[in-house]
Amino acid sequence: MLEKTYFISIQIHPYANDSNYEKTIELKGVSSLFIVWDKETKTENNYDWVRFKDAKTKEIIVQFSGDFPNFQTVVIPSNKVILNFYSDASNNFWGYKFFALGLVAGEPGETPAINLEQALSTLELVLQVSERGGLELGEIYK
Repeated sequence: MLEKTYFISIQIHPYANDSNYEKTIELKGVSSLFIVWDKETKTENNYDWVRFKDAKTKEIIVQFSGDFPNFQTVVIPSNKVILNFYSDASNNFWGYKFFALGLVAGEPGETPAINLEQALSTLELVLQVSERGGLELGEIYK
């Protein structure tokens, strides 16, 4: 059973035109990052992008643009990624906000997992904190 859950909340809204922002996200002690988006997330479709890049190769792992339904929950099989946000010179929308939960794998080769009860209680706490103004980085102990 997981004893701690690591998470980070990142948001940019509203955002400026002509943005090209990069930030390394690293949660030590985890094997994967579980990305969950805020329902308000919206960027200019096909012009403003939120991308996750491999920290070593800098290649795009996954990218999102447009309305909230386009921003799918995703598991990134690494504890370290580069977040890249790019916007063009016109039209901007609400922006984005997501939570990255750290997942811990069991045996080598196993799919990373998280205790469902703990994940739900962690997400509930994260959402409560978010409603009060958010947070940047933290650990929650059960």
